[in-house]
Amino acid sequence: MLEELRDVIRASLADLDAGDDPRRVVIACWLRLERLAAAAGAHRLVADTPTDLVERLLAAHQVDDRALRQLADAYRLARY
Repeated sequence: MLEELRDVIRASLADLDAGDDPRRVVIACWLRLERLAAAAGAHRLVADTPTDLVERLLAAHQVDDRALRQLADAYRLARY
């Protein structure tokens, strides 16, 4: 699972390096993380938002709280 998380981040960074729109890259990264969470068996609870699902996945893999908050904030800013 950790390697898959790294792959998502690498792909997103490559998109940024390619000059893609940063807003679209952040949203695409988050959607990749959502798919990864679902594939890993992290089931969405009835009241879960996409953010809740991904945050639970990343927290389960001991992603640094500060980094997790920054990524979630970037996603919310890009999306809304």
